[in-house]
Amino acid sequence: MPAKVKFSFTCLVTTTLLAAFLASCDAKVDGTYSGKDTGFFEKLTFTSKGTVEITFMGMTKEGTYVVEDKRVKITTGGDTLIFTIDDKGCIEGGGLLGKYCKSDSVSSSSSSGRSVSSSGTDGPLAGIYKAGDANGSLTLHFQSGQKVHLTMAETGGNKESLDGTYAISGNQVTITVPGGMPLVLIHKDGVLEGSFEGHSIQFLKQ
Repeated sequence: MPAKVKFSFTCLVTTTLLAAFLASCDAKVDGTYSGKDTGFFEKLTFTSKGTVEITFMGMTKEGTYVVEDKRVKITTGGDTLIFTIDDKGCIEGGGLLGKYCKSDSVSSSSSSGRSVSSSGTDGPLAGIYKAGDANGSLTLHFQSGQKVHLTMAETGGNKESLDGTYAISGNQVTITVPGGMPLVLIHKDGVLEGSFEGHSIQFLKQ
């Protein structure tokens, strides 16, 4: 099967466990995170240029941010606010600052009009999805009970496996492994698409 993946396996060279591969590079934040009912601000909008727009009571102020591991440091007006990225991809400031989660709406169905089911092996997501390039492959085996088995193999070399869990919201699939950042993918027409370290990933159903 022709390769459909555009990302590099560079991180694998310095790691021996799949969890370490997923967590070895700094986490990223992008897009709009809503603080409605859970945060002091209304929303935080992060851009790829290292700036963030902070909206409060209808007014917007711009600041800068950096991501270090699972911490997001926002600087605005000479003040620095520190947030932590949780296992669901939300960012938490604690205390008065509160919690902010991605507010990008995801369609509840694919272009074929079918919703992604989470009913174990009976749903269209069940089965094996694979991404690969000349350096290796990453396989996701979705199982009943919201479990997923991940296998990474280097071409002609080592193979690492790890068990994780997954959650479905509309056509968005979030995979979580112990010690790693969540991997968010979009399910459409037998393909799981997402990004890792700014590169596109496509998993094809086997």
